[in-house]
Amino acid sequence: KLIVNNNDAFNAFMTILETEDSVKKEIIQILQKQLLELNLDLKIENFTLSNKQYSGFELTNEKLTSKNLKIRFEFNSKNYSQLDFGFVILNGNDTTMFHELRLNYKKHFGEVASSNTWPAYSGFHEYRYWSNNNRKVFGDVLNGEMIKSIKEKISLLLKSFEDTYKN
Repeated sequence: KLIVNNNDAFNAFMTILETEDSVKKEIIQILQKQLLELNLDLKIENFTLSNKQYSGFELTNEKLTSKNLKIRFEFNSKNYSQLDFGFVILNGNDTTMFHELRLNYKKHFGEVASSNTWPAYSGFHEYRYWSNNNRKVFGDVLNGEMIKSIKEKISLLLKSFEDTYKN
């Protein structure tokens, strides 16, 4: 009631609301910096994480590229919704040759889905819907919890890859 009954409080509230998108963009830049600071043996590519559908980022190295793969984190829907992670193919749309990769992925993650360009992926359950849970999700970027979870997912993805392509 304080906000709706006081013009100054209402105007201050509206000013704060209008800054939401720019604050989220700044926090996403912090996440990008945290990702770079992990110093993984992976190159970060196409970092376009935003509220747009199919935005995300990719991680690659020579081993992944030699098998026509990249690691990808991507919103499958707009408004920071349906964050997925897994392997995407670099060229073509035939994922039938990745059966063993799917089995190893499932061993590490407990579930696996696939499509014509994603041989193995799943939803990032704890951070699947950012727009419904702004305070927790963006707070977890700031307190470092999200990057820990991303690092764990990357480690398991690489383990799935290594288990598949031992030679």
